[in-house]
Amino acid sequence: MDKVFFLAYLCKVPSLKILSKVVNLARGRKVVIFIEDYRRGDEHVFTNFLLSDPKHIEDRIVELQNWTEEVGRKISEYCTNEEIEIPAIEFAPLEGSHWIKSLASNLEKGAAELLLVDHIAKPIDERLLEKLATLDAIKYLH
Repeated sequence: MDKVFFLAYLCKVPSLKILSKVVNLARGRKVVIFIEDYRRGDEHVFTNFLLSDPKHIEDRIVELQNWTEEVGRKISEYCTNEEIEIPAIEFAPLEGSHWIKSLASNLEKGAAELLLVDHIAKPIDERLLEKLATLDAIKYLH
């Protein structure tokens, strides 16, 4: 259990305040940042099908790259300013409409002892809360 999971949303880059809490709660452990794409919900599946042309896919890849670079930059900036070690960071995009099951599966395997959720960017999906209620693995960041 040398990892901390952080669920963030592609629709908004987490604030420096949120990321600083993630870094401090990680306490030197690896931070795995799960990225939920708001367009991957059930209500967007048909839209994704219609917009699956190469240009749209390329734009989404660039958006994800820009998001991960910005998050990495903010974490690095915070750690440098606070003179603390930059934690190892792994970005893990959640694929498909079954992202809740995928996230819960990682928690059930005991891969991390803590899941942090950025609920400021987007309200927490009720299905996610129902699943996590059985795992006792969620803390809210304000």
